[in-house]
Amino acid sequence: MDQLFYSHVRAFLLSHQVGEDPEKNLSKIKVIANSNPEGWDGKLPTRGIRPDTTFWSVAESSPSQPIVPWWWYAKENEPVPEVVRDLYEGVSFDFVMVYQTNKARIYVVVEPPPQAMKLLAQQQDHLKAFLLMSVLNKNIPRAQREHARVRLAGLMGSKDAQTVFTFVAFKEDEPAYRSIPPGLPILSRLVHPSSKTANWSIRLPQRKDVYGSFREIVTA
Repeated sequence: MDQLFYSHVRAFLLSHQVGEDPEKNLSKIKVIANSNPEGWDGKLPTRGIRPDTTFWSVAESSPSQPIVPWWWYAKENEPVPEVVRDLYEGVSFDFVMVYQTNKARIYVVVEPPPQAMKLLAQQQDHLKAFLLMSVLNKNIPRAQREHARVRLAGLMGSKDAQTVFTFVAFKEDEPAYRSIPPGLPILSRLVHPSSKTANWSIRLPQRKDVYGSFREIVTA
């Protein structure tokens, strides 16, 4: 993974924040996100920012805690549906953004390997339902879960599952971008060296529209 690109993705995601910002660092983050990152040290000015988490929040993975909403399954002996076992064992994300008002969850993985992309592309409907099911069932007290558990089949293709998005992030000027399988939501960046700007594009399968902000897709 290109660590500078990873940091640039982080800048783009954090540029979606709203909240108190007495030192005007949010505007600086937006400038970084939309600029050519060449020569940038990957650091962001976050001091003083108090995000409005009732509107939007973000979590980032760490080496000890990847972004997977089924992290609790082994600890609590939660059964894994066989149809999604490959997802359970082979998929994780780098970031998750939650839009509380729209009840939308956006998962992002930066430059995943081909095998992971193949898995993501082949099982998009199952993946959305599994992500949502894992979040919902974790909120049910363990003692009650056996009788109140949300089932995967009931979420497949549901309206609620359509509020879950899973994106792969790539640089448009890299060969790997052209190898992304059809059917995957894409976050991509194109740097314009002459103007020193970076353009971010958000694309959803079977839609011709190109979005510049995740807020556009959760309100569409």
